[in-house]
Amino acid sequence: GAMENKGLNIFNSKYVLARVDIADDSDFMGIESVIAHEYFHNWTGNRVTLRDWFHLSLKEGLTVFRDQEFTSDLNSRAVKRLEDAKYIRDYQFAEDKSPMSHPVRPESYIEMNNFYTITVYYKGAEIIRMLHTILGEELFQQGMELYFELYDGKAVIIEDFINCHAQVSGRDFSQFLDWYRLAGTPALIVQMRYDEVEETCSLAFTQDLPASSPSAEISSLHIPLKINLVGSEGQLPLKLKSASGGQFDEDRNLLELRSKKSTFVFKNIGELPVPAIGEEFTAPVKIKYDRNISDLNRLVKNSSDPFVRWDSMQKITTEIILNGLDLSTTKLQNQSSVTKVAKALKSVLTDDKLDDYFKAQMLVLPSQSALWGEYKENIPVDSIWKTGENLKIILADHLNEIFAEIVESYKDEGGEIPSFEQISRRRLKNTALAYLALTADNSFFDKLSEKLENHGNFTDKLVYLTILNNNNNPHRNLSLDYFYRKYKDNFLVLNKWMAIQASGKLPDTLERVKNILNSSDFNLKNPNQVHSLLNVFAANKPHFHKINGDGYIFISRIIQKLDAINPVVASSLVSYFTGWREHIPERQKLIITELEKILQLKQLSPGVYEKVKRSLKS
Repeated sequence: GAMENKGLNIFNSKYVLARVDIADDSDFMGIESVIAHEYFHNWTGNRVTLRDWFHLSLKEGLTVFRDQEFTSDLNSRAVKRLEDAKYIRDYQFAEDKSPMSHPVRPESYIEMNNFYTITVYYKGAEIIRMLHTILGEELFQQGMELYFELYDGKAVIIEDFINCHAQVSGRDFSQFLDWYRLAGTPALIVQMRYDEVEETCSLAFTQDLPASSPSAEISSLHIPLKINLVGSEGQLPLKLKSASGGQFDEDRNLLELRSKKSTFVFKNIGELPVPAIGEEFTAPVKIKYDRNISDLNRLVKNSSDPFVRWDSMQKITTEIILNGLDLSTTKLQNQSSVTKVAKALKSVLTDDKLDDYFKAQMLVLPSQSALWGEYKENIPVDSIWKTGENLKIILADHLNEIFAEIVESYKDEGGEIPSFEQISRRRLKNTALAYLALTADNSFFDKLSEKLENHGNFTDKLVYLTILNNNNNPHRNLSLDYFYRKYKDNFLVLNKWMAIQASGKLPDTLERVKNILNSSDFNLKNPNQVHSLLNVFAANKPHFHKINGDGYIFISRIIQKLDAINPVVASSLVSYFTGWREHIPERQKLIITELEKILQLKQLSPGVYEKVKRSLKS
């Protein structure tokens, strides 16, 4: 069975129960999502189950889609879609680049636990979402009803599910099924041509599919893509003049690409537009289309789609960071671009029509994973991180006044089960607070330390502790000690204390992690503690990937010990080594050395063996 709520009571109670005095906003949202997911498994996983494990995504991908829709309906659909898209691009795209890249329906495996992956779960959910996008809500739900009617009490395969939707819609989804065979992330190369005399705009799409087997056998995919053309004052009405290689739904501005090359020509376009491609992140693909910062700023200001606005800001800040990698000071190249970013962010922050949660997301710079995704090799780990931190300092200086206003206007909220509105207000306030800390003096940290001890809301307490830990200030050690003494008897809170230090920015991060590991508070046999301390550290890219190799040696030794205790958790740590080919030669040698040490272990578990072997072969 797939109804896991009973097991969570024993193995991961943080996703079942929470107390307002020791749970933060993410805990409450996690419970909402996980309980929904496991409850929905009553049908998608239990009543209708799987013929074999190769079809795992029919259970997990479909149920992730259902829990995502539940959260969207309950809170903010725009924010939820943005978060899910960010997760796919940060983590699933990275998995697609790694030696563990695999189709949503794997063709073979040594250890099935290695395929409870982001690809199976979350790319699987994106495939279901594409089906929903193509059909629309009404037809999709008819397909769901037929699926439950035909297969209640039976074990099925992915084709059975897709065929139900083909039957109710009369559509041919044989090409769509190739999504389940695809290993890697497809890309769409886009070219736009504007004819001022004819007032037409042509969009040409070329599908660039991964070359790995069995993807090499797939010449083109069935890709839904919502688009808009954005003028100087907003969206332009789209009237199709001609199309080849696909079709266009004028009511929904939805393209369906079916060929290697597709072209769509729109008429009555009275000005040079900027295309907004892939609204709502309608397909898990990379869009390759060069736009300058002015065009991207137009999308930030004028697009009606929240994802496009956020994505455009991510592209702008990515370009600024990657163009300034040779600088070690807070002076970045192209200061005019940074000023434009600050002005665009200010317009977002002062827009009363926008959700506070969305505003907070607009302030978050591209993740290290997203920035690394711009490279195939020789990732400049240290430069990317330093330049990103420098950009934050510059933005903090530009927007200091408005950040201060956001923080000052926030009314402290005590312990209560939070509404989404409260979560949104807190998220924006705490994001602004983290920026203010970058240019603050000691009086700022004095106040923060006092609030940590006296403020009632637990989410705020965690943020205050994180800021105090990430910035040099007189209260850092005292605050960490205070928090430890207050919560040392509560293992769920202690895990958060560990994670805050493992994700730290300052140079002593690894030393602190080692001190916790060797303390009586840590138990290597406790999976949640391993995740809170060791997985969080391994995901802390600037510290795990330090050029001296200390991070690699540390985690490698943990894997060697952990494999005999909990091979599934040990296997999860191996994942942080698998992308070694993307690094400079010095890091490659260090990582290979540690992988070979792991491979030499006697009685190595199948899961760890499979990941290490595939990594070294890649």
